[in-house]
Amino acid sequence: MDIILTETNKGKRSLVCDSFRYRVDKTLKGEEISWRCTAKGCKARLRTDCTGTVIIQQKNTHNHDTSDRDNERHLLRAKPGGRKIQKVGLSQQYKELDSDISKWLKGIFGIAFLAPDEVADCFVEDFMAVVPNDKPCIEFADYLTDTYINR
Repeated sequence: MDIILTETNKGKRSLVCDSFRYRVDKTLKGEEISWRCTAKGCKARLRTDCTGTVIIQQKNTHNHDTSDRDNERHLLRAKPGGRKIQKVGLSQQYKELDSDISKWLKGIFGIAFLAPDEVADCFVEDFMAVVPNDKPCIEFADYLTDTYINR
């Protein structure tokens, strides 16, 4: 099972597992977390360890289909700069599979997995050097530079 931890718009923890989205229901004894499906009326539940990355128990089945579109939108907003991608008008390009802009945008999110002392060099050398010559891309790159790199 693939688990992705995110945050809601209000800064609360959220989890996506097998394309279903869950919210924290309560923290249990032993530092386990109980999660409930976010779909109204759905009784599906998960229990994870305190990190939210190891499923201990899965209870009930979902009474609805997954909403890949809603999950994609939620995950995009949860990424640093995700909302900015929407504001500068790059959402559609982000969703494309093989465009240069899509590859560039998706590559940027991999920076989060680098050691902190490697981020600035990687961003400048690997991404700013190949930023697509597109006004929204340049605006997004400037935003990332001002918000994350030059602070």
